[in-house]
Amino acid sequence: MTIYEQTVKEDPQTGDLYIEFPEELMNQMGWDVGDELIWGIGSEEGWPVTIAKKENDDASPVDKT
Repeated sequence: MTIYEQTVKEDPQTGDLYIEFPEELMNQMGWDVGDELIWGIGSEEGWPVTIAKKENDDASPVDKT
């Protein structure tokens, strides 16, 4: 299993927060630039943060594990 650690960054002009994901992870997860992602803190498995692609207008994440 590969674990990625990223830093949340702030756009100095807008104040928006963002995370840059490695291309390898983007490809593995089937994510594209501009996709809307859903994230949450904590889970039963002990992961500190979970992130998944939002499909359509559904608030449920798509599990890619």
